[in-house]
Order: sequence, then structure tokens, then C-alpha cells
Amino acid sequence: MLKELQNVFDSAIKSLEVMYVMRGMKPCTRILADIQKKGSYLAFLKRHQLHAEESDFLIKKDDSKGYSDKGTILPKGAAEGYAFLYIAREQAIAKKAKMHEHQQEHIALGEVLGYPACCCRFFARHYDTQSQKSNDYTLLALDNSTSRPFPYETNIAMRHFDISLLSHFPCSYHCAASIAIAKKHLAVVRSENERTAERILKMLRNTILYHESGILVLIGAVLAGNMLSYGQVDATMHHPLLEKLRDAGSVEIIDSHTFRIGGEECSDFGVMVFA
Repeated sequence: MLKELQNVFDSAIKSLEVMYVMRGMKPCTRILADIQKKGSYLAFLKRHQLHAEESDFLIKKDDSKGYSDKGTILPKGAAEGYAFLYIAREQAIAKKAKMHEHQQEHIALGEVLGYPACCCRFFARHYDTQSQKSNDYTLLALDNSTSRPFPYETNIAMRHFDISLLSHFPCSYHCAASIAIAKKHLAVVRSENERTAERILKMLRNTILYHESGILVLIGAVLAGNMLSYGQVDATMHHPLLEKLRDAGSVEIIDSHTFRIGGEECSDFGVMVFA
């Protein structure tokens, strides 16, 4: 089933979200659908007795920096863009999600989508500010977290690589409710495909240097005190530090937003160690 889902939805995260609904693990999910591919999405959902409601607007994604949480709202009749699909096993739930989105009832929408109440409140508390910026709450969650390393289950930074067990921003990377959801999701993935589950697990257990223009992933990182050694470095963008990081093989973590490499102190990143 997972392979079929990925063939239709062209995204691992979207495929998993639909699978969670199919398995009854989530009451509802919300995914972006390119209007050019929306027909195939809806046909699949109908074949599998899932209900979908479509947003009354489109989104033009900001792809200037690769992955982005930011978009511009367009009228529904626009020639291109993405629609939100609210997908559930019961039509009334899909309709409810669409209604809450339309009325900008963020906490109610999050609860319909199965997000923890604490994370819904966290999102709503910061929405007015963040929606005017990048609409990215990753670093806010970092500021709300202590005592690294963080549990791999809450690693939402790897969504930049289409890998995540969560579809919401956790209120912190130690959020117990978010961790519980991620564990259930991983168990579902494992029941479908052991190799896919292990790949997700391996990618989530890495260190992320999170920058407003993208992320750097320190693969195979080992933390000893404040020193972090690693193997390879992957990235979603070319940053001036990329080659230096690849050559160094280790960094010293100063705090959640600062690290030192070869005597140079860097403070414009979020430093997130997941294990």
C-alpha cells in the first residue's frame, strides 16, 4: 500500500499522512495538492472510501529557498497553485476541518487534525507573528526545549527532506504527546515496510543546523559533552560553511543557537541534536 500511495501522492510525508487516516490513526489530515494532480489524488481517495473537502482558495508556494512553510493565497480559479485537501474517513470531519481553516480557528483545526492540545495552543500563540514571516515554528520549538539530545520522534526539521513522523510543530522537542503520536506512526510504517521504517529512523537520528535559508544535516553525529563529531554533511542549500563543516568533522556546541568550528563562532543557526 505504501508504494501505491507514494506513486499517487509524490511525497513520502503526504503518503504517510493518508495512510494514517486509512488505518484510523488520525481522524483527519490536511495535505497540499497541486491542482494539476488533484484529480488523481481525489480518484485514489474515492477508491479507498475516504472523503475529501477542498479549500476555497489556492496557495502559491514560496519555492525560492527550496522547502518552505510560506505561501501566498490565490483565488480558487487561479491557473496554477495548490489546494488544501482535508481528508477523513467521515465526511463530516473533513467538512469540520475545512470550516475551522476558513474561520482561522487554529486550535479547533489542530484538534480535528489530531494534534496535541498543547501544540495547538503553541501554534495559535505565535501565529500572528510567524504568519507574517516564514510561518516556520521550528526555532520557536527549539527555544522552548532543553536538555539535548532531543528525542528523534519530534524531529520535524527533516521535513525539508520529505521525512517526518509528525505533521504539526511540537510545542517543544520533548513534548510527550507528540512523541507518543510519532511512535504510533512509526509502528504503522514498520507494519507496512520494515526498510522504510528503518530509513526514517536513521534520518531522524541526526543533528540539524537550522538556518532561515535551509538546513545542514550532520550525519552520524556523536555528542560527547559539548563536542559533536560526525561523518557526512547533507544540505538543502549551499552555505559558505558547508565545505568547512565537511572538512572539519566536528563542532563545539555553545548553546541552542551557537556553535564553534575551527575557532569560528557561528550564531545564526538553530542547533538541534536528535537521538
